[in-house]
Amino acid sequence: MCWNVTDLPGLGPAEKLLVLRVEAKVTGYMSVGFMDKSLIGKADVITFYVDESGDGQAIDGTMSSYTVGSGTHGELLTDSGDNDVTVIGGEERFFNGGSSDGHVDGKYSAVTIRRKFRTDDAEDYKILPGTETGIIWFTSKTAKPTVDGTTGAVTVPTYGYKYPNGNKGTWKVTFEESQSVLSCEYYCSLQQNVCGDSQEKESQYSSESECLARCSTYIAGGAWTLGDIQQDHATQSLACRINAAHQAENAPAEDDALRQQLCDSSGVSGGGSCGTYCENYCSHLGTIEVSEKCGYNVGMPRLMQGYSICLGECAGSVFTDYGPSQQYIVSDARYNSANFPFYNTAACRTLHASLVYDFSSPSKGALPSWLAYGPGNRCSDASPASQSCTNTSVPTCGHYCESVMDTCTGPRKQFDSLDKCMSWCGTALSEGGGLAAGKHTDVSGEYTLGCLTYIAEHATSDDLCNASKDGGSLCPPSTNAQTPAQTPAPVPNSYPAPAPAPTPSSSPTPSSAQGPSSNAQDDNSKMAIGANENSEADAALKKEDSKNKTDDNLGTIVGIASGVGAFLAVSAVFGNYYYRKKRKEASIKPQKFIDLQPPNI
Repeated sequence: MCWNVTDLPGLGPAEKLLVLRVEAKVTGYMSVGFMDKSLIGKADVITFYVDESGDGQAIDGTMSSYTVGSGTHGELLTDSGDNDVTVIGGEERFFNGGSSDGHVDGKYSAVTIRRKFRTDDAEDYKILPGTETGIIWFTSKTAKPTVDGTTGAVTVPTYGYKYPNGNKGTWKVTFEESQSVLSCEYYCSLQQNVCGDSQEKESQYSSESECLARCSTYIAGGAWTLGDIQQDHATQSLACRINAAHQAENAPAEDDALRQQLCDSSGVSGGGSCGTYCENYCSHLGTIEVSEKCGYNVGMPRLMQGYSICLGECAGSVFTDYGPSQQYIVSDARYNSANFPFYNTAACRTLHASLVYDFSSPSKGALPSWLAYGPGNRCSDASPASQSCTNTSVPTCGHYCESVMDTCTGPRKQFDSLDKCMSWCGTALSEGGGLAAGKHTDVSGEYTLGCLTYIAEHATSDDLCNASKDGGSLCPPSTNAQTPAQTPAPVPNSYPAPAPAPTPSSSPTPSSAQGPSSNAQDDNSKMAIGANENSEADAALKKEDSKNKTDDNLGTIVGIASGVGAFLAVSAVFGNYYYRKKRKEASIKPQKFIDLQPPNI
C-alpha cells in the first residue's frame, strides 16, 4: 500500500485529498478499512478488485464493529450513503522472476483510488492530517465480489480472507504529504523508531544526531539523491531508504533476519537493495569532496574516471588486482554485509568511503566523538588497496574502540575517550601486553582482540562491558600475561566503522554488481570454536552477565561454528526481557509493494 496526499484545488490547505494504491498477490479482492487508532469500533472499508474486463473497481463499504487481537468483526456491508471513492486505475500484473520492487513470481492485482480526507457521508471515517489512523486489511486470493445483474447489489465474500485463502492484519499510520516525508528529519526519526540506536542489533546509526549529520552531508554532496517516495525501491536515493525502513517496521515480529535485511537496506550502504554496493561506492567516489581528498590513494585514479567506469571496475578485477590475499574464501556470515568494515568487498569500501567527508560542522546533527572520519582515517581503507577490506584482515584497535565506545556508555564506559582506548589497545597488543589480535570470528576461549570486539558489539550490561576489556570468563587472559599498562603507545591500526552484531544467516553470495567474490580457501578464516563448544560459550557468557540478568536485555550470545565453510551465527537467548527495546510507532507504513504476510490478528 502506498499513497500521496495533496491539497484539494480551490479549497485551501485544510482540505486534503488521499490518492491510495493497493497491490497484493491475489486475483480476488483486497480490503482496507479506516478506523480509530485503538483498532476497536466501526471501520470504513474500501474493497478493491480487478474485474473480468481488467478494470479496477472499488466498493465503498462499512463494518459495524471490529476488535483488534480477537479479530472479531461485524458484517461487511455496502455503504448506504454516497460513494465517495473514485477509481483512477487498475490492472493485473504477472511476474516471472520477481522484480526490483519486491514482487515475487505470480499474478498481482493493483487498484488506485482517490478519496477526500473528510467527506459528507456519515458512514465514512474522517481522516485528519497529522493524526494517527487505525488500518485493518484483509485479502482473498481468488474470490471476487459479485454484482447482482438486476439490482446492482454488490456482495463481498467475507469467507475469502480466512487463511490460507487470504490474509489479514492491522497497521497504524499517519497520512503525510509526500514532500514532508522526503527529508533527513523524517528519515532519521524513522530510523530511530524502527532500527534503533546503538543498543539495537539492527541499528544503522548510533543516534538520530549522527543520522542527520550523515544524511544531510550525502544529500548536499550528491552521494544520495532525494528520489521519488512513490517509485524508488531499488535506487541510490533517500526515498528508497525511507521505503526500506517502512518495510522493516512492518516485518513480522518473529522474523529478525528480514528486519535486519530491511534495516541494512535503509542504511548508509543501501544493503545491496537501495543501489548495489558498487553503485553506492562509486556514488561516494564521484562526489567532489571524496574525489579530491582520496584521488592520490593507490588504485583510486583507476576508479575516478567517471561513474560508469567506476561501476565497471568495481564489478571487475580492481579489488583483486592489489594483492593475492584478496582471493581467499571467508567463512563468515558478515562477508559482503552492509555494516562490517572488513573483507574484500565493495560493501566494506563503501562504509569507509562514506566517512571520508568533513563532518566537523555538518548542516544538521553531529557525529559521535568516538567515530573517526576524514581522509586521513578513511581514504586508504576505501581504496582498492585497502588493508582493512581484505580477506586476511585481522581485528583492529580502531574497530574495537569504536564498538566499545558505542555500546558501553555512562556508568558502563570502559574508556574516557577514543584516544585513551586506542592507547590502551596498542599497549595491550604490544609484546608482553598479553593481548593477541586473533581473528574476526573469535567468540570465546582466548584473550584476543577479536573476542573482546565480539563482546563489545553485544555488550548490554555492566558485566559484559567489563568483559569487553578484561575478557571476563568468556575470553580469559592467560595466567602468564602481564596486565597492560595504561600508558601511551603507538597505534598501528586504522579506524574501521563500527558494525552491528552479525546476523544468524548464511553468507550472501556477491554478484558482479556487488563487487568481487573470493575463490580460494584461507585457513586463517576458519571459525574460532566448534559446534560442540556452544554450551561452554553459552555458560561462560551467562556467568559473565549473571549479576545483571534481571536488568539487562541480552542474556547470552553464542558463537556457532562447524569448521571450514561454516558461517558465524550469533543467537540471543532471552531472559526476563526481550532484546529489542519497545519502539515508538512510526508515522507512515509500507511504500514498497510486497506479498502480504500471514495473519497476525
